[in-house]
Amino acid sequence: MKIPELELLSDGDWLTAIRDNKLKTDADFREALNAVRCTSKFHFADILRSALQDYASANDGELPGDLIRLTPYFHPPVNDALIQRYALKKTGKLNDVSLEEILVAETAQPVDDTVDTLFEIRREVTNTTGTRRK
Repeated sequence: MKIPELELLSDGDWLTAIRDNKLKTDADFREALNAVRCTSKFHFADILRSALQDYASANDGELPGDLIRLTPYFHPPVNDALIQRYALKKTGKLNDVSLEEILVAETAQPVDDTVDTLFEIRREVTNTTGTRRK
């Protein structure tokens, strides 16, 4: 399975995400890979949040009808495969969305059904929901 968010990581991000993990057991590797995925998703959430704000500023405060309309607002640019892993949950004016409401939710299937984290992006924060099975 390809995870397009990983393209956003620097070498330092990879090292930071796994530095405190022993990497001796399958569980250790699963946790380390989840940490890498989380780091990349947090990067994307920041980029996406900025793109939403820039789009709204350029469009009288309105949110796009679809995330693909944010393409020219992504800095750095992201590919369509990454955008398609998420869904816009709100429409209308950005300022009418409360800080608690979910703006964008990850819709892609978990990569690892034992250890994975799904993301919900709000106006100012990103929330995560983890999957942990033994």
